[in-house]
Amino acid sequence: MSPVASQRFLVLDSFRGLCAVSVVLFHLHLAQSIAQWPFFRSAGVLVEFFFVLSGFVMAHRYLHRPMDGAALRQFMISRCCRILPLHWATLLLMCGLILLQPWLLHHAPLTALPEQVLDRDFAQQWLYHALLLQGWLPAAEMFDFNGPAWSISVEFYLYIAFAIVLLLAQRHSSRVFVALVALCSLATLLFAPQIAHSPGLRGLTCFFMGAATYSGYLRLRHLQLKQHWMSALEILTLLGLYAMITLNYPLKSYWATWGFAAAILVFAQERGLVSRALKHPSLIQLGEWSFSIYLVHYFILHLLNILLSKFHPQWLEQIGELQFINTGNALANNVLLLTIMATVLLCARASYQWIERPGMRLGKYWQNQTPQPALVLAGVKI
Repeated sequence: MSPVASQRFLVLDSFRGLCAVSVVLFHLHLAQSIAQWPFFRSAGVLVEFFFVLSGFVMAHRYLHRPMDGAALRQFMISRCCRILPLHWATLLLMCGLILLQPWLLHHAPLTALPEQVLDRDFAQQWLYHALLLQGWLPAAEMFDFNGPAWSISVEFYLYIAFAIVLLLAQRHSSRVFVALVALCSLATLLFAPQIAHSPGLRGLTCFFMGAATYSGYLRLRHLQLKQHWMSALEILTLLGLYAMITLNYPLKSYWATWGFAAAILVFAQERGLVSRALKHPSLIQLGEWSFSIYLVHYFILHLLNILLSKFHPQWLEQIGELQFINTGNALANNVLLLTIMATVLLCARASYQWIERPGMRLGKYWQNQTPQPALVLAGVKI
């Protein structure tokens, strides 16, 4: 790996962790709590940030390496072992909780479980989710099991598209990234709102925007602005991000993609006082746990709703289409929020240690195994 590719963007790691926590609060409908602040009520758009950042990081790691058949094999092993273990673990947890919910709430007989599992629609949806197809197939219900995993579904196949671009375009990959962003932008602006909210298009635009942003970073990283200018730029960027996230405007997902790309370009420099604060070890640790936070929290919130329905139904109130938790006291609500967040972080830490890291070690082991002889297809070694 080249020295450039081995560089780690600690500030962006911290942003990833903070955004994952914000998504948890977005999904937590707790009355009279900080979860109801405008920023957290608008945090659903942070999924775009994850897509853009993933494209940026993937370009950073792989744009400096030649991509051939052997490298493609290494890439796919790495991505599968990074994504699938935790995805499958949380999918099984959610599946079990959904199947047991009638028994937990109403003491329904467990003898009905085999029939539920073998139900054709249930099995079909489960298979879509297991294969990470829920964000791509119209027949798939994206939120049937672990709701947030829809974005992982989109991102996983974007990894494959990214690798194919590197394999076929080689040193012209950056131009292809820009062309893909231009085509997706054109489609969004011409056919909105028909396709503006398509999961695949959202992911495609954001991911390759991130990859193209990395090319811009390579051109700008040698510019040496003084720290006070970078600090001012970082503060202005944060204010712009807050406005961009909390305000309502047409094609918000699309324009937010450009805003997140600009923010990543600024904070990848890591030269201002805000960046210095974001390099705190606890925030960097939060970034390491971000994938676990993102996939584990939905199970915890679903389990909490079941337990409250069973033991404290008076704490649940329906407001419009959403079910809110309300203890009747603002202070108690915020204490409950902190307890829930602490539980999410503890579970995320455990899943990172016991699921994510073993998966990564397994990937490195498989990568070091002797590959099969390469094939040559249309002049390309695979």
